[in-house]
Amino acid sequence: MLSKPMLTVHEVADLLKVKESTVRIWIHEQDLRAVKFGRDWRVAQKYLEAFVKAHANRAPQEVSGLSLGVGSYPPSGRQRPSRCAIGRAVP
Repeated sequence: MLSKPMLTVHEVADLLKVKESTVRIWIHEQDLRAVKFGRDWRVAQKYLEAFVKAHANRAPQEVSGLSLGVGSYPPSGRQRPSRCAIGRAVP
């Protein structure tokens, strides 16, 4: 039935380098889909991958059929926003 094992909250936290409480908040706020078994939550790998993709700052770029998470910045056709002395974007 399951092609890949489900991950515990601890395992998800270790993978993403965040606290377990952060993962529990994501689950509670329904940002991260999870299944409850008794008192424990489990996250399917496909749900974790979807969560990470949904929270990426931009879509991965395609290079000759390969999807890469890197590329030139800024993407073609867009300019970098100018920044003031304290690092905030200036309109």
